[in-house]
Amino acid sequence: MFQARYLAALQGLVAHLQGEGVQVVGLGLSGINHLTAEFHMESQTKSKGGCVGTNATVLWQGLGYTSTLMEGAASAIYNGTSQAFPGLGLSFPFVASNELPGIGPKGKSAGAAKVAGYFATVLAGAQSLGAATQWNGLATGAANPPQWQSGGALQTTTYLAGQPGNPCSPATAEVACNDAVFGTELQGAIADGASRIEVWAGDFEYEDQILAANTALLGQ
Repeated sequence: MFQARYLAALQGLVAHLQGEGVQVVGLGLSGINHLTAEFHMESQTKSKGGCVGTNATVLWQGLGYTSTLMEGAASAIYNGTSQAFPGLGLSFPFVASNELPGIGPKGKSAGAAKVAGYFATVLAGAQSLGAATQWNGLATGAANPPQWQSGGALQTTTYLAGQPGNPCSPATAEVACNDAVFGTELQGAIADGASRIEVWAGDFEYEDQILAANTALLGQ
């Protein structure tokens, strides 16, 4: 029911945009998420706010969640969005840690390694349908996610764990950020296969590096 209503809302959005004469040139998929628009479901043992101590995975398990249902829902969202916005370049943004509950295709508990495999399957399915996968953040000195090898997208980030952030690296690989580092990271992402880059507003202080990255993308 939620999927049908979500896709109906997309159709309504299309009608509104057309009525306003707005031209859409790109779109990031959403609809399966937690706190942010990126693909992500609460999988923590302890949550914030009024749910401290809640085991999210157990709750999802009790509701009948399986990794297979997730794959189907992701495909439905992609198909519905591509029908609502035909011909647009779509990206599938995702959070790269604690992305899914620890539950397998038959509803049984699964470890982190298996969950990562299920998640990779979802991303591969999106890519096979034509979407770019979008990893959020840069990683100085570390290999970029293999999903980029099929026309991936990148989102720069201005925050870490809710704090004022470092757009040059995630919390797992902190480095001092400056024009040279930011530019090197963007160019490295393009060299590794990124075909689209979404830049957070706070990162536009690196405008020369962003312009250079845009030039590199246009030259692909």
